[in-house]
Amino acid sequence: GGRLDLGARHRVGDLHHHLIGDEADFATRRHAAVFHLMPRAPEPQARRQLELLMLTHDLESIGDVVTKEIMELAEKKRRKNVSFSAQGWDEIQGFHRKVMENFHLAITSLASGDTELGAKVLRHKKHLAQIEQELGQKHLLRLHQGLRETIDTSSIHLDILTALRRINSIISKLAYPVLDRRT
Repeated sequence: GGRLDLGARHRVGDLHHHLIGDEADFATRRHAAVFHLMPRAPEPQARRQLELLMLTHDLESIGDVVTKEIMELAEKKRRKNVSFSAQGWDEIQGFHRKVMENFHLAITSLASGDTELGAKVLRHKKHLAQIEQELGQKHLLRLHQGLRETIDTSSIHLDILTALRRINSIISKLAYPVLDRRT
């Protein structure tokens, strides 16, 4: 009765994949559809709705980096049963703190409309890119010193820094709508 044959089930799966694509993208598509169906809002309200839609997309993108990159790196570290050097772990944690500080600045800027905070977020983006390079250089120096933990975790360490920089780049995009309000 209510069962689909294998061919029909396959076609439904193809249609589902075609219509919504990647599951992480589904929420953004749903919000876009709702946004499109809403009555035309006054300009400031429409702009705010678009900003919130972009925020949703950016938060999903950050979630993708965490789940598809950082979590895989954590699993790789666990599987290899290796540990970061004390200095390397401190650097990763410090860089993560700076990225989170920039996230809080970006969200506060977006919520308050504070253009000075928005500009600060973009300055921090550049500064954090420089810090990532410096941390990479420090990591290479530890490699040359032959530190066992550094050798064992080298690619994981550098990949985590890169993933955190990528997250910070996404975070920095949150400042643009605030800065665009000036014009």
